[in-house]
Amino acid sequence: MAWTTRLMNLLRRNDLDAEIDEELRFHLDARARDNVAAGMTDEEAQRDAIRRFGGPLQAREASRDADIIAWIETIAQDIRYAARSLRKSPGVTSIAVLSLGLAIGASTAILSFVNAVLLRSLPYKDAGRIAMLWTSNALNGAMEQNTSPLNMEDWRTGSHTFEDLAAYRESDGPLMEPGGASSETEWIGFAWVTGNFFHLLGRNPLLGRVFGADEVANRSRVIVLSHGLWQRRLGGSADVIGRVLRVSGQDVHVIGVMPDDFWFPSKEIQLWAPGSLNPVWQKAQGDRSTRFGAVFGRLKPEATLARARGDMRIIAERLERQYPDANANLGVNVVPLQAQISGKSVPYMLMILFGAVLFVLLIACANVANLLLARAVVRRREIAIRTALGAGRRRIVRQLLTESVLLSCMAGCLGLLLVAWTTRTLTTFAPKNIVRLDEVHIDVSVLLFTLVLSAGTGVLFGLAPAIRVSREGGSVSLDGKNRNSAGMQSAQTMRAAFVVCQFALAVVLLSGAGLLIRSLLAIRSVDAGFGDRNVVTAHLRFDNTLARPRRVALYKEAIERLSRLPGTRAVGAVSTMFWNNDGGKFGVRAVEGQAPQSRDQWSALTWTSISGDYFQALAVPLVRGRFFLDRDRQDSPPVVLINETMSRRYWPGQDPIGKRIKGFDARGRNDEWVTVVGLVKDVHSRGLDRPPMAQIFETQLQSLDETENLVVSTAATSGVAEAVRRTIRELDRSAVLSDVSTLDGRLSELGAQRRFQTYLLSIFAALALALAGAGIFGMMHYSVVQRTQEIGIRMALGAQRANVLNMVFREGLALTLVGVVLGAAGSLALTRSISSLLFGVTPGDPVTFGAVSATLAAIALAGCYLPARRATRVDPLAALRSD
Repeated sequence: MAWTTRLMNLLRRNDLDAEIDEELRFHLDARARDNVAAGMTDEEAQRDAIRRFGGPLQAREASRDADIIAWIETIAQDIRYAARSLRKSPGVTSIAVLSLGLAIGASTAILSFVNAVLLRSLPYKDAGRIAMLWTSNALNGAMEQNTSPLNMEDWRTGSHTFEDLAAYRESDGPLMEPGGASSETEWIGFAWVTGNFFHLLGRNPLLGRVFGADEVANRSRVIVLSHGLWQRRLGGSADVIGRVLRVSGQDVHVIGVMPDDFWFPSKEIQLWAPGSLNPVWQKAQGDRSTRFGAVFGRLKPEATLARARGDMRIIAERLERQYPDANANLGVNVVPLQAQISGKSVPYMLMILFGAVLFVLLIACANVANLLLARAVVRRREIAIRTALGAGRRRIVRQLLTESVLLSCMAGCLGLLLVAWTTRTLTTFAPKNIVRLDEVHIDVSVLLFTLVLSAGTGVLFGLAPAIRVSREGGSVSLDGKNRNSAGMQSAQTMRAAFVVCQFALAVVLLSGAGLLIRSLLAIRSVDAGFGDRNVVTAHLRFDNTLARPRRVALYKEAIERLSRLPGTRAVGAVSTMFWNNDGGKFGVRAVEGQAPQSRDQWSALTWTSISGDYFQALAVPLVRGRFFLDRDRQDSPPVVLINETMSRRYWPGQDPIGKRIKGFDARGRNDEWVTVVGLVKDVHSRGLDRPPMAQIFETQLQSLDETENLVVSTAATSGVAEAVRRTIRELDRSAVLSDVSTLDGRLSELGAQRRFQTYLLSIFAALALALAGAGIFGMMHYSVVQRTQEIGIRMALGAQRANVLNMVFREGLALTLVGVVLGAAGSLALTRSISSLLFGVTPGDPVTFGAVSATLAAIALAGCYLPARRATRVDPLAALRSD
């Protein structure tokens, strides 16, 4: 109760002061009356009463301290004084708030990305205990292959570290409502899953229920919808349970809807169906070599990832001995679910960007510290007066730290305003392949980070100036003259050190940005291998319930109809146009006349099916031999085309035409020799920054693989997309045409992540450059102000304006040179960490470092110009009279 009363008294300070004054008068009067009664005069009685109470002012302060929480009032006084002090220097305050606000805003925005993509828990029960279990292949180096259900059961029963295992198989197909219009057909991604799928993830449905092991065993035709599909396709109807949908040709009943935040294994999966409805599942029950899908499991509470990997290695070795035909060279690759979902490149990119904004923050802190230290020069008289009145060093340091923390909190508020805009902008321009990108937002943890960051930066940049100023308090006379030249020189040295640190950090950021910019320019100069860029691409899929020959015929008919469109030069299609990895990993089993192939010759090799005039549409040159002809059909000898990389790998310096190979292609063609009839130029199908991979091309007429990716070469791309849609709709109204784009657009998508990180790092580097320029300007400006008398004496003794100008420039460039040297040494060490992002340049590229050094020198000269010009205009007589 007493504590509450003292706290409330802080809010009624005027009333409390009046009450204390009245009580003091009462006690003084009572004591004076007693003194008069004891024989003293009135004057003696008053003096004795005041003496006994220690003086009215001291008594009043003691009474107030007993009635309030003194330390809270002291802090409030410090804050009010700090606010008045900052208002007296609007220029310094504005520059400090702006520079810190930009740095804090950038740091918080990047943290929002890091938090959403890497730190925020996945929407599953005890997500940290869930791991992926992939089949690895020691023969071809593949680390993430599907697993057979029989192997998964042996993993489950033999494991001592996993509570349970479940499996899923990603697929896609048409979704429609039976009896609905064919125009309502939608192509969606979905997953075939085992009966314990939802139980292992530990999530309950929003509506209805999920299916279990019994329904999977009985092949029940049921599905569970994602929240997004339920809202988009079915309008969020509450009576969705029991509704019949047709998924990939099968009529199934909806039994549940998952919550809005649930997704697995990716957000492209729109529904989940029993794995037993998939023909591959049925085949795999009696064939261990038939692989169904991916496996994930939940670790036991006491199990570690290292123990799990050792456990699964023992099981894999046992299965290889028991079933050598199906499990030869196969192991188990255990990966934490969080690492599996976020991948390798995204965390690497975000950590680089987060490190960059921390560098910007440090530069901003050094800049503000320099401003505050320089501002303290004009506050020497104030500090001297406070010291003379009894303020100790701790009290002065606390007051100055309060000012710096208030300054940083103001910057933090500005940073939060910038974060909302910056986060939306970054989300818009970020690569779309970043998982959980849609979850980026400002939450409580981000707000707390901003609060801590603001307070922490206030202490960081305010501590050194506060300590320095408090030390000089006693060495400054009340007229503001410093009697301690060593202290002045020490402060000057500290400001110079701040400038050197700013330039060193700026060099590191500029070097990294410069290397990435040069890499981006080098990539853009790479010949993609496509001679014609006026090409429209699209993804075409027909109803997968149709027989494969019928779908192949539809693709052939689509190409023929598109070829008749006005302005069309050539039309073709391919099974896979661009790859995000090393290809199909299928390799070559044998080459006629050569020894068996080594493991290295298996990697980065893929078999691809094409139809129509695919190479002609893209203007990919035929180096030797011929293209596919109409006579290359199912009943004729199998032939293939290869690219230059494939030719160099297997027939270096030879003509590959007429050579024969036997390979593991996507359909497991193990015992059939195929003849090379054509050699085409390499194309960069994995992106311009990666070398072409070895490719073997089959004709769709022989492989019967579906060529889903259309390429249409036209005189002009405008209006072609709508013509393609209309033609496909006329051919088959149930067909789904998606991802309509231009070839340049597709190539741009492959380099989106590199461009994103390059542009962001360049923005941070430009911000660091601006802050460093402001730092050198502030340093030289205050240096000239402090040395006005010295400059006046020099000029009075005969120094020319050119000599003064050179002196100022020499001092600024010396600081710049030291900063550049230190920064270059740091850059040589740190830029090696981004060597995997570089293309066409080395981490120690001399051109980049030379350009960075020249840029910083130019900024330093610009920052020194105005202070140097001011120094040349010093009036010697006025400077001498100023002492």
